[in-house]
Amino acid sequence: TLGAQNQEDGLKLLDNDDGHTEPGKFDGAEARAAKPGPKTGAGSYVYFAVDDSFKAGEVMQLTAEVEYFDAAPGTLGLDFDGSDANAPFSGAYTRSPVSASLAGARQWKTVKFDLRDARLNNMQNRGADFRLVVQAPEFAVRRVTLRR
Repeated sequence: TLGAQNQEDGLKLLDNDDGHTEPGKFDGAEARAAKPGPKTGAGSYVYFAVDDSFKAGEVMQLTAEVEYFDAAPGTLGLDFDGSDANAPFSGAYTRSPVSASLAGARQWKTVKFDLRDARLNNMQNRGADFRLVVQAPEFAVRRVTLRR
């Protein structure tokens, strides 16, 4: 659960040069607003590291559920440390086949991302295991849940 004080329970929010967030309130609820970086244009990333105690085996089949504030038109995707050798950096940035269209409805929504054959070997920037890929000028996230 994300806000002014994040509540980590196996997931840790990470800041990076291309993925920075700030606390804020959206429709009365605390969350973290994604801030575009100098090299990401209107887009941004939100990085997460998964606690090692959650990781099991070479590859896992996972689902990430993201509760977000649909603040502006655009898209929301998810890159994860996967097994797709054709993805950038030997699979470290494997794209989930699911994406969400952002309409700018100014309301809270939830999307589930499939993470098939996830490795989660901390191969993304700052040792992250997955990142939200935001292509919108304004976006906020308040909860991320990862399930096997």
